[in-house]
Amino acid sequence: MHKSTVIKGQELDRQRLYVIFGLLVVLVLGIFLRFYKLNTQLLWLDELYTAELVDNGLDQIWRTALVDVLPPLSTLPFWLAGRIGGITAQNLRMVSAIASTIALLAFSKYAFMVQKPGTALISVGLFAIAPLAIYYSQEARPYGLGLMGIVLSLLAFEHLRRHDSITNWIIYILMASVASQFYNLIPVLIGGQLITLLILAENRKRVLLGSLMTVVTITLTLGPFTIGAFNVVTGWKYYPHHLGFLSSIKTLLAGDVRFASPLVRFAALATAFLGFILAVSDRHSWRPLLPHALQITLVFVVTFLILPLVGMQAPAYDERAFLMLLPSIIIIISIGIQNMMDRKSGQLIAVILTVMICTSSFVSLFNYFFHFSKSPEGQLAKLISTAANHDDKVITHIDAYSVEAALRFYSPELRIYRFQRENNGYLFVIRDPSILIINQSTQNEIEFSQQIQNNRFWFIHRSSNPSYLESLLNEYEVLENLSVAPFNALLLQIH
Repeated sequence: MHKSTVIKGQELDRQRLYVIFGLLVVLVLGIFLRFYKLNTQLLWLDELYTAELVDNGLDQIWRTALVDVLPPLSTLPFWLAGRIGGITAQNLRMVSAIASTIALLAFSKYAFMVQKPGTALISVGLFAIAPLAIYYSQEARPYGLGLMGIVLSLLAFEHLRRHDSITNWIIYILMASVASQFYNLIPVLIGGQLITLLILAENRKRVLLGSLMTVVTITLTLGPFTIGAFNVVTGWKYYPHHLGFLSSIKTLLAGDVRFASPLVRFAALATAFLGFILAVSDRHSWRPLLPHALQITLVFVVTFLILPLVGMQAPAYDERAFLMLLPSIIIIISIGIQNMMDRKSGQLIAVILTVMICTSSFVSLFNYFFHFSKSPEGQLAKLISTAANHDDKVITHIDAYSVEAALRFYSPELRIYRFQRENNGYLFVIRDPSILIINQSTQNEIEFSQQIQNNRFWFIHRSSNPSYLESLLNEYEVLENLSVAPFNALLLQIH
């Protein structure tokens, strides 16, 4: 009896060592991937937007938050990074990389709290190599902060679920309120957590009061910024491409369609649904699944049911918002894999499922790191910087404002104007344009010809030629033609 107990204890110690070693491996791999080639890509439009906000300071960050979808707290860490190390791509992206690393570490803590060690290790491994998480860990936008916020709120939620104390409620309300400032979808996920607490609570009156305090705090802290966000959201109905349910699931696990092939995205979709079916097939899994199932359900109900009912559909580019659901999706899939591993007849299915999702992740990551360029505007700006003279002027058509933003960041010495309108054969532009929403209506129009003092300028537009380009080419000859799809840049000089 004593000998068998010793052997069993040794076996448990060996298993713990395996889990600890495996956890260290996946954490090191996950952190490495989040910082790998962090500064390789040039900044693209949304990141340039962040850079301009940071450059314009706290006052501009606050005023823009009143007319945009993101509260100021989501931009403040980037402002701080810019103040400490300068406004560079690496410094701005470092905010997201650090936030994503904190999210990974917090997720590992949460997974080992709510799952058996083997299942938790699967969860952390899948989260560590998730292409979508890694992609947004390398972008100077607040999605990495949002992911960090939702994982930290899950940690606070789990502590509160286990021990309904005033201290834990204060921590949870604080964490939920801060997380909600990072991304506008997070309050919906917090709603799923609160519903779970109400379902599982022994003292529902206490939980109801705490939930009410959470809702009030989030409402008060987000209140000043809701009108601007609402105005942006109502504009979604004019967007030609809308979010798709199946496409969103593919993006969650395989990554953006720009670097994840259709086959890889389909494999990820099949993995997600199979993992979900396997997870819910075991009733013992329902309790740990509940908060995640509710979070996912609420987001999908809002996105694909409520918004269409009120005449709005979220645009396709907002698949990025589903990054906040990634922890829940991974928890569900890992539970499904573990449910199969616990059955001898299902171990082969579990292995196949794990191999499928790991393969799809690494294929997408390989394409992202070695075959993907996120910033055509940055590439074109670099080409123009090399070819331009110091006193060259730049005129951008309104559909090429992202190139304009890239030129302001990478070539601040160039004088840039944006085409505004054409009237009776005269072209009018605006001086010193800005991509900031709050500044777009403050510029005065000036006549185009006044700015071409040396008879030479760059004209930038998208691939489809503007109607007035032909008349320009009658007066000016093309000295150089640079193109990075979908943008063209013509160096023009008067005949």
